Amino acid sequence: MATSPLDVVKLYIAYFNRAPDSAGLIFWSERDSSEIAAAFGASSEFKSLHASQSNAQLVQSIYHSVFGRAAETAGVKYWSGLLDSGAVSRDALPARLALGAQGGDIDSLEYKAAAALAFTNELDTPAEILGYQSPLGTALVPYFDRVSDAASLIAFKALIPEMVSYVADGHSGLVRSGQLQAAGYLQGATVFRDANGNGVQDQNELGVLTDNQGRYVLIDGLGDYPSSGPSARQLVATGGTDATTGLAHHGSYTVGLETKAVNALSSLHALLVQQGLSASQASARLDQALTLNGADVGKNNPLFAAFDADALSPAAIKSALQQQAAVASVDSLQLAIAQTLVSLAGGSAKLNEAQALRAVSGALADTLAHASGVSDLGSADFINALFDSSVVKAANTGLTAAAAAISAQAKAVFGLLLEAAVDNIEAGVADSGGIYGGLAHIGQASSLLQGTLSPKLATAMASGHPETLLSSYLGAALADSTPAIHLGDIDPATASDQAAIDAANSGANVPDVSALEIAKLYLAFLHRPAEPQGETFWQHTGSIDVLANAIGLAREFSEQFAGKDSHQITAELYQNLFGRAPEPAGLEYWSSALDSGKLTVASMALGMTRGAQGNDMLALADKAVAAAEFTAALNTPALEAAYSQSQFNWPMVRAWIDSVKDDASLASAMAALPALIDKLDGNTGPLPPVGLVGVADSGALYL
Repeated sequence: MATSPLDVVKLYIAYFNRAPDSAGLIFWSERDSSEIAAAFGASSEFKSLHASQSNAQLVQSIYHSVFGRAAETAGVKYWSGLLDSGAVSRDALPARLALGAQGGDIDSLEYKAAAALAFTNELDTPAEILGYQSPLGTALVPYFDRVSDAASLIAFKALIPEMVSYVADGHSGLVRSGQLQAAGYLQGATVFRDANGNGVQDQNELGVLTDNQGRYVLIDGLGDYPSSGPSARQLVATGGTDATTGLAHHGSYTVGLETKAVNALSSLHALLVQQGLSASQASARLDQALTLNGADVGKNNPLFAAFDADALSPAAIKSALQQQAAVASVDSLQLAIAQTLVSLAGGSAKLNEAQALRAVSGALADTLAHASGVSDLGSADFINALFDSSVVKAANTGLTAAAAAISAQAKAVFGLLLEAAVDNIEAGVADSGGIYGGLAHIGQASSLLQGTLSPKLATAMASGHPETLLSSYLGAALADSTPAIHLGDIDPATASDQAAIDAANSGANVPDVSALEIAKLYLAFLHRPAEPQGETFWQHTGSIDVLANAIGLAREFSEQFAGKDSHQITAELYQNLFGRAPEPAGLEYWSSALDSGKLTVASMALGMTRGAQGNDMLALADKAVAAAEFTAALNTPALEAAYSQSQFNWPMVRAWIDSVKDDASLASAMAALPALIDKLDGNTGPLPPVGLVGVADSGALYL
């Protein structure tokens, strides 16, 4: 029985991911679909495309060819299970998927098949047919990959004359294609031939726009570049909107000849090659420096790999998230430093953002080229060294003078804030929400850094007072604000990411009680930071009131205020919370309420915490940030034990917290935190361990 031309084309797409030539279309239209599938499955072309793939990888590959998207986990498990059991052969799988499409996949394949059929129908001369049958025809695959809906079909048809001309003329150029991404795919970005190597699209330099998945295709001829030009057939990608963050993208990417995945890492790779490294050496250096698990940054698309990893192992998911976090971190960090350079130089009239970004990316390439081992992007020392190198690279007199005038404290705070922001991006690697949950966090954290912190930090550095940002943008504060960032689309090709997007945008990932609120109550009730076990417990149990009631019953709390009168208790709480003595009116108000029985010590502490205003509110916020950062620094069992299992170390921790009274003293305290942690390490002291509340002693607090 004959097969319709459209179904023949679907089978060509499923097995070979290409359109048929006109002769093939006519020949196979006269045969049954099962006969076509058997012949295609037995062909050397199909086997060479997929011979090295596992069954799961074959399923993923066919999904991309046929439906233009990553396979959902259930789909990979179902079809690879049938392949593993022998119920379905590898030769038969493409036909089963193509001719059994459902839902939105039917539409995607119909549009792609319509595009392929329209192209085949235009191959109506011997030169065109022979040209398409040559390797030139294979080069056109990226054009077909972009078709998934009515709009992309229309765009494809408009390019058919260009494609037909390419194969008919025996074109000496290349079809250049790839995908642009930052935190998400870059939509509507311009990719152009940079014929003169100046990084700017000039009048005669052809450019194309990326689609909703960041994809571009253009035909790049040898004659499009001067033979002595500096670019070595270089493309430049600029602009666009990040699909995940919704932010306009800043700066540009350099696109090498072999580059398929275009992002901050591939652009960095191109800069390393320009410095004299071979392509393989540049890939190896980036792999080592950024822990990319062997990924070739020019060819491996982290988002593409991430979507496919969802159906594989936890190790594959972690590896993909590490690569994507590296892309987002480099992109965001370069922007933040560049915007600060512009601000310090006196604005864009003195140093524009494009110049600043080139200086930062060049400085980063220099740093990596001359270093060895792992480079920790989330290290304040690394960030500040990169800032210094970027200032030199920019070679701007005003910037150089302004940078030299930055105080040591301001410089330290700059590094600390960006360290926290990069760490926040990298926290997506450990997200428990699977691949899409991790990508959602990376997207939100990138958006917070690029869209909010970066411009504020640039302004604050120019004023000389970045410490004003500490209470809002250190670790615990970032953990509070990140889930409030609106997320766009992670994978425009599928709805598999929708649950993670909805969870991110609904605040479902926000803990019951924030680390900062817990820190405030610990300071008020116990005059110390929480320990990690306690912080984690109370974040996911009840509410602030539940925590306040529990602390109010704890032996540690009652012993702290035992034997003290109302004036002493009031004065102590003022010092614990606000770092000052109470004013007479405040002392009288609170002590009277305590003496009259209107308030207990516990309810008074909670009331002071909630009712703080003006400078007291700011001081408490600074103390809470410091306390939460101390808790986060207890990141080994030995450190946690040294703090939580003994009161021996509490006096020096309390003295450190007491030093925090405002933004400036918070900055000083954060600079002193590493030394405090070093003193704490392993020093459990002579006192017996403190009981954990709710474990054995009902009078102790579960912390």
